[in-house]
Amino acid sequence: MSSTVGLLTCITCRVGFHDMELQRDHYKSDWHRYNLKRKIVQLPPVTVENFQERVEAQEASQAAGDKNVTHYCSICKKTFGNDKALQNHLVSNKHLEAVKDISVKDGVQTPTDVEMKPEGVAPPTDDTVKVEEKKRGKNFPVEEPIPLIKVSEKKVEMDVEEVDDEDWEEVEGDPIPITNCLFCEKESRDSEKNLTHMSTAHSFFIPDAEYCVDVEGLLEYLGSKVGEGMMCLWCNERGKSFYTLQAAQQHMRDKGHCRMIHDGEALFEYTDFYDYSSSYPEEEQGNPDEIYQPEPAHFNENMQLVLPSGVTLGHRALKIYYKQYVRPSSQLVMSRQTKRSKILQQYKAIGYGETPLSLAQQKHRDQKYFKFVRDKYRMKLGIKGNSTKQTYFRRQVQF
Repeated sequence: MSSTVGLLTCITCRVGFHDMELQRDHYKSDWHRYNLKRKIVQLPPVTVENFQERVEAQEASQAAGDKNVTHYCSICKKTFGNDKALQNHLVSNKHLEAVKDISVKDGVQTPTDVEMKPEGVAPPTDDTVKVEEKKRGKNFPVEEPIPLIKVSEKKVEMDVEEVDDEDWEEVEGDPIPITNCLFCEKESRDSEKNLTHMSTAHSFFIPDAEYCVDVEGLLEYLGSKVGEGMMCLWCNERGKSFYTLQAAQQHMRDKGHCRMIHDGEALFEYTDFYDYSSSYPEEEQGNPDEIYQPEPAHFNENMQLVLPSGVTLGHRALKIYYKQYVRPSSQLVMSRQTKRSKILQQYKAIGYGETPLSLAQQKHRDQKYFKFVRDKYRMKLGIKGNSTKQTYFRRQVQF
C-alpha cells in the first residue's frame, strides 16, 4: 500500500506516473489524444505498444500509396514525382500558354489537366479509350467534352466598363442630427436638451452664445463636420485624420477637445452663424445704406496679412510652419451656447459669463472685413462671367 501513495494516474489510458512532469507530457502526447477519441465513441483504450504498431502501419501504407502514384499533366504530357512539383508546373507560363492554345484551337473544354496514375501506366490513347468504353457498357457512358463559347477579346473589352478616378465615390459617414450628441451616442428629445447634455457631460459650449443668430444651423454644420468629415472640432484640419466616427469622438473625449475653435482663421468659417453688430449700438442708429469702407490691411515683413483688428493671417507658402500647432494658453475665448434665452440662462447657472465687449467688437471688425473681401471677389467673378462682357455682344433692342 505504501508504494501506491502519491501515484499519479491517467484514467483514460489506465496508466500511472510517479512524476508530475511525466503526467503533463503524457497529456500532450498523441497516444493520450487517440484514447480520448476512442473514449468518446465508447471504445476501450489501447496500450502504447499497440498504438505504435498502428502508427507504423499507417505510415507504411501511406508511403506505399505515394510511391505507386504519379502525378501526370495530360496537356503537357509530363509526369511529376510529387504533388508540389505538379502544382508548380500548373502555375507556370508554359502550361498556361499550352492550355490557352488548345482552347483556342479546338474550341472545346480540355479534359482534366491532372491525373493520378499508378506507376508504370502509360497515358491513355484512342484505342485504350474505346476498349474501356466497351468494358463499361451502356450503363456507364463516357462523358463527352462540353463545348466552350468563343468570345473575342474585343467584345470582352467592350463589356468591361472603365471607371475613372473621378467616378469613385469617397466613403463618407452620415451627418449627426441636431438632436444627437457630437461626442457620444446620446440622443435627446430636441436640440435644447442636446445642448444641455453636451454642456453638462462634455463641457461643450457655443462660443459667444449671445451673438449666435442660427443655433440649429450651427449644430447642423458641426454635425456634418464630425459625422461626414470625421473631424475634431478643436484640431480642425490641423490635426490627425480619422476613418471612423467613433475614433473622432474618442479622440475629442480623451484629449479634452469637446469644444469648437472660434478664433483667428477659424472665425471666418462660422461667419454665417454669428452677428456682432449689436456690440456697436451706434451702428444701429446710422444710415443702413452707407457703404462700408474698411480700414486698409497691410502685409508685414514676414509675408503675413495684418487685419485692422490686429489678427494676423499667414501666407499658404508657410503652411508647413503654421501646422506646427502649439498648445494654446489658458487665455481662451469665454464659451457660450444658445437657443437664445434658455440656453444663456443654463450657461449662466453653470458659471459662464458674457463675452467681453472688446472681444466681441474685435470679432465684429474681422467678420466685417471678411465679408467685404468675399463680396468683392464674388462681384469680380460675376462680372467676369457676365454675357455683357462678350467682345461681339449685339444689343437686342434698337433705339
